[in-house]
Amino acid sequence: MPKKFLTLILISLIAFFISFAPPADACSLDSECEGNFCIGGNCQSCPSGKNVFGWAWSENVGWLSFNCLNQNSCATVNYGVNIGDDGTMSGYAWSENIGWIKFDPAPDSTSGSYPEDPQSPAKVDFGTGNVTGWARACAGTVNGDCTGATRTDGWDGWIKLDGVSVNKTTGDFSGWAWGSDVVGWIHFADTNYKVRTCSDLIPIPVVSDLSFSYAMACSQSRIPTLSWNVSDAIFPYDYEIKIYGSDPDVPILANSGSPSSSSGSWISACTGCCDVAPYNGILFGGESYNWAVRAKNSGGSWSGWQTSNFTTQNHCYPYVDFNWSPAKPFIGRDIQFCSRADAGACTADLTKCYDATGEISCPVGAEWSWKFGIGVTCDDDAIDIPNPKCQFISTNNEVSLTVRDSDYSCASSTRSIKAYPPLTKWKEIAP
Repeated sequence: MPKKFLTLILISLIAFFISFAPPADACSLDSECEGNFCIGGNCQSCPSGKNVFGWAWSENVGWLSFNCLNQNSCATVNYGVNIGDDGTMSGYAWSENIGWIKFDPAPDSTSGSYPEDPQSPAKVDFGTGNVTGWARACAGTVNGDCTGATRTDGWDGWIKLDGVSVNKTTGDFSGWAWGSDVVGWIHFADTNYKVRTCSDLIPIPVVSDLSFSYAMACSQSRIPTLSWNVSDAIFPYDYEIKIYGSDPDVPILANSGSPSSSSGSWISACTGCCDVAPYNGILFGGESYNWAVRAKNSGGSWSGWQTSNFTTQNHCYPYVDFNWSPAKPFIGRDIQFCSRADAGACTADLTKCYDATGEISCPVGAEWSWKFGIGVTCDDDAIDIPNPKCQFISTNNEVSLTVRDSDYSCASSTRSIKAYPPLTKWKEIAP
């Protein structure tokens, strides 16, 4: 071969590598960039929507550029590869010899599937850093668009990424991808080049299965327990929750927490009727309210708000309480039980009933049900009136009261009452 011709080939190869090889660095390390990233030899913030950058190399087709920032060419051709919040890769890399390489290709238009398992486009497992799935050189399709029919000359453009991984600490890619005979092996890192990402590689939790329930144990009646499930969480994860009317930007209640379980829930801190601010901004009477919850892992990004709604109870649950007199009763002597005020017998409304606006006199139809132990005798109707009068016939006794208003039934705690033997009557006898 003539010496002059060899010289021309050598000059052409040098010109190619100068035009499309990784440029000389003005920066070489992220540490030189004051919190930014060294991309294409320049300090850059993490590029939104294309957070993968750098170079890979194929012996068959040469350099593959993963971002237009590599050569500061974004003003001419704006391209790049991105790792999404769930690890899914998307976008394009560029090869001067085979053109665009798409990282979220659809399955083959004829077969409806990828060449083999896994049946999915490229994705990074945030747990392990491993990359799986497929990219595709668009030139492997008839129209060169990655969506049309596969070429008929034996090259389909598919590139399997299962041998590639990402270091979760540095964001550096490593390993090899296989692109069949045309592309061959693609190396993602060597001593003088590498593919990197500035993604934090922290998964965004997925919030689902929103539900609500009211505690029918007659504790807190105004606001239901709000529950949800979460996946892709790194425990403990953070959540934010809010209750609002029509405008999600104007919450009536808002709270946050850091649970360590995939089953999350929030219970309001108030008790009973919750008639204190800000809880009483939620109204009784079958009113409808919206609520939303979102989550994030430590150091990661927030998920979107997941929303649901609930309807409030008709009114506050009955509050059931009672006392008795005398406080230290005697066996066989009258003891007055009091749950509602009654002139001449009971002085206070210890049991309270409610409607949607607040406390009311217990309705005529309210049901009273006393439960006495074995050692108690009362009038025939004593167990279904507010203030029965009874007698203990044994020393140790247990008493409780259940009240049902028009909607809800609640019980008091069970009280243990000790009755004492009657005092001995002494009669003086003259000697």
